[in-house]
Amino acid sequence: MKSTAIICADDFGISAGINRAIVDLAAQGRLSAVSCMSAGQAWAEGAAALKPLCDKVAVGLHVTFTYLTPLTKELGERHPPEKTTIIKSWLRCLDAALIEKEIRAQFVKFIEVWGAPPDFIDGHQHVHVLPVIRDILLRLRVEYAPKAWMRNVVDFTALKEDRKYAVLAVLGWRWLQLLKKHNIPHNKRLRGAYDYTKPVNYAALMTQWCALTEPVLIYCHPGFPDAGLAKFDSVLEPRRVEYDFFNGSLFRGWLEQKQITLVRQP
Repeated sequence: MKSTAIICADDFGISAGINRAIVDLAAQGRLSAVSCMSAGQAWAEGAAALKPLCDKVAVGLHVTFTYLTPLTKELGERHPPEKTTIIKSWLRCLDAALIEKEIRAQFVKFIEVWGAPPDFIDGHQHVHVLPVIRDILLRLRVEYAPKAWMRNVVDFTALKEDRKYAVLAVLGWRWLQLLKKHNIPHNKRLRGAYDYTKPVNYAALMTQWCALTEPVLIYCHPGFPDAGLAKFDSVLEPRRVEYDFFNGSLFRGWLEQKQITLVRQP
């Protein structure tokens, strides 16, 4: 094994337990990117703890349109489940004006708290690739974070590993073409998907992903599950499993022996 990877921890800001785990891993040099929910209930307190580590990790905006509480009151008390958001986006039933208002609010909240634009942009449950959302997001990126790289979710080399990659390829194909058209920096390889409802050998998955010869973006969700997380997400125990792996001796050995080199951008 000898590879280069962006190890990106998603969902920072969703709860205090997730924040603590990610800050701990970032401080140890086990991550190279952190994707942040500026709409999350624990974003402000988490940002204060993460700020001293800004030279260790890229810090990005995790655009959110599922489950969490919107910053825009007109969108109600809670974003819908991902299936609802996907269907409405593909049917062009989303209110573009409200979508733009919410994305603006998430950008503004991120910059106000963090003190700088995001280094990169992606989406919770990959909503950034969806129709309506993606076009508005590309336009607002120019306004708020013109230097930010963005997450591509299409990687045909991953199709044999999990059916989720096939779904992402369908949902994200147009998004990838837009990234290329606008010359926006993005990852070419993507890993991180698996069935969160079943026990998995996460170390085996990471061994497979980190053996890729080309630079790969591996998105992950390490954390300490807590009541704050449970209000908005059903993926609980897998987060502890992922934290234990990144905090463990196997991954530390890979880093120390230069079997994997962490980078902060594509």
